[in-house]
Amino acid sequence: MRDAPLDDVVRLAAALTGASGLELPGRGELPVHGTLPAEGVERVSVPVSSPEGTGRLWAAAPADALDRAQVALQLEVLARHTEVLLEASRRERAADVLAEVAALANDVRGMSDTLHDALELLCAFVGAPLATAYLREDKALRVVAGVHADQPGLAAFARRTSELVFTPGDGLPGTVLASGRAAWVDDLARGFVPRAGAAVDAGLRAGFAFPVVAGDTVVGVIEFLDAGVRTVDEPLLRLLTQVGVVLGRAVERQRGTEELAHREERLRRLLDSAGDAFLSSDMQGRVTEWNRRAEDLLGWTRAEMIGRDFAGVLVPEEAREGHQRGFARFRDTGVGTMLDRPVEVPVRHRDGHELDVELVLWSTGEGDAREVSAFIRDVGHRHEVERLLRADLRRQEELVEQLRQLDQAKSDVVTTVSHEFRTPLTSMLGYLELLVDDRESLDELHQQALAAVHRNTYRLKRLIDNLVVLSRFEEGTGSSLLVPVDLSGLTGTVAEEHTVSARAKGVAVRLRLQPVPRVPGDRALLERVVDNLLSNAVKFTGEGGSVDVTVRMEGSDVCLSVSDTGVGIPAEEQESVFSRFVRGRYAEAQAVQGSGIGLSVAREVVEAHGGAISLRSALGSGTHVEVRLPVPARSSGGTGGADGGDEEVGP
Repeated sequence: MRDAPLDDVVRLAAALTGASGLELPGRGELPVHGTLPAEGVERVSVPVSSPEGTGRLWAAAPADALDRAQVALQLEVLARHTEVLLEASRRERAADVLAEVAALANDVRGMSDTLHDALELLCAFVGAPLATAYLREDKALRVVAGVHADQPGLAAFARRTSELVFTPGDGLPGTVLASGRAAWVDDLARGFVPRAGAAVDAGLRAGFAFPVVAGDTVVGVIEFLDAGVRTVDEPLLRLLTQVGVVLGRAVERQRGTEELAHREERLRRLLDSAGDAFLSSDMQGRVTEWNRRAEDLLGWTRAEMIGRDFAGVLVPEEAREGHQRGFARFRDTGVGTMLDRPVEVPVRHRDGHELDVELVLWSTGEGDAREVSAFIRDVGHRHEVERLLRADLRRQEELVEQLRQLDQAKSDVVTTVSHEFRTPLTSMLGYLELLVDDRESLDELHQQALAAVHRNTYRLKRLIDNLVVLSRFEEGTGSSLLVPVDLSGLTGTVAEEHTVSARAKGVAVRLRLQPVPRVPGDRALLERVVDNLLSNAVKFTGEGGSVDVTVRMEGSDVCLSVSDTGVGIPAEEQESVFSRFVRGRYAEAQAVQGSGIGLSVAREVVEAHGGAISLRSALGSGTHVEVRLPVPARSSGGTGGADGGDEEVGP
């Protein structure tokens, strides 16, 4: 490479003695100047330092020793001037290299191409025959670009290098990665693990490398290898440091671009897999994004909609003017009435029909970069479901009203019939009592008939009484008169009424009635509870069985329990026995007399008195029913008058 200022130096040297020359490392000898031939001329020479090494400036030696010394001094002056010229030339070339590398770093090509071209520039500048660029992936370095001269062994060495991964501290690249500083190796045969053998085979002796940095992070390494030891002085190191920063910014920008592209692709895939349609537009109303669900819902493909005015496509004509006013107001003020909340609007499908959709709109960005995005959900099917549900609800309400009316009619009938039956039934029982008292005057057949009529009339009276109780509770007048009630005495009285039926079946009724405080209650209703419980117990207990009736205190409650050894109740029927008109499978199968309302009446009465009723039973092992009635803290009725002993009524 010719350099005019250096030629001038050689000409000045030739003017001294008739011939001169300049030898520089990497450039050879500049053309000889002067009138004397260069060959066979005795020379006076002085060293010249250059970035590539030490060269020499020479001139033909005069015959006279004094003249020779004077020429040597003059050559020293010219040598120093040459060094200044060489340094200025290098600074100029360094600036050019840095500018060209910066231009490459701003290129939009891939990072591999950028680094390859940068390596070619740097190799030409430093004079190295081989250079390699590494980029960091996770915690290791991998080759992304390389250049080498057309010399034996270099291609094979480059292939070997491309197969390797360098971790921190591993070889020359790993050393730079670990330290974050430039590094030199003067003897590759000893300090170039793991490529020492391959380097020797390629004729490479020394190398140096510098980091590519982004901020405080080493993102890559540039490595140069040469056949000789090359001095890396401060100016060269400063240049390479600047190159490392420029390339580091390019790497960071490239990776940022790739990450952004990756995120955009991931977002696009998420939007395509979303269950709702999605679109976005710029402030001119042009569509910038349109997902696959939008294609399915509205009929337009993404390619057809990108860049298109969405209002002209989607907004029905009658709503378009209002939409345009609202969009213009939002564009000018940033205030939108439909943002960040669900809004139902009609939109137009590609085939012309309108869809009812729900929009959720939001705005992102600022200024010219602002965009409006929307999720769009078809709510036509929801409206249809809501219409069907409303229609079904109306039908249900009509049915409920019909059932309520039927139930009210049934209650009215029961109430009317019960009250109408009760008066004549009471009169019939009065006359029957007179006949029963005079039954000795009747023969045996008539006595049996009278007993049957008497028994069934009482059963009918019990049914009517239960129906009357239920009717009163339905009307809200269940318990009308609360007086202190002796539950032990009341239970004993009621139990006596079941003596005849129990003895007739061969069932023993055992009473354990302890003195207990009186409870506030409706005596007639509490009699109905005890009567129903005893009636069921005797009814479902066979010959030889027993019924145990107990009244006792437990804590602050008076407890009445009726236990029998009868047929018991299956577990699956126990939840329903307190419902009205429910009869178990055994009662149905054995045609046991009853209406299925006794326990229902008992629960209504007990709960109306603030108490609780519970049942425990097992099929074939009898049934235990317990009633608990609360006693006020200060009972005004004193203690009941029952004897408190045990009594057995039965065979």
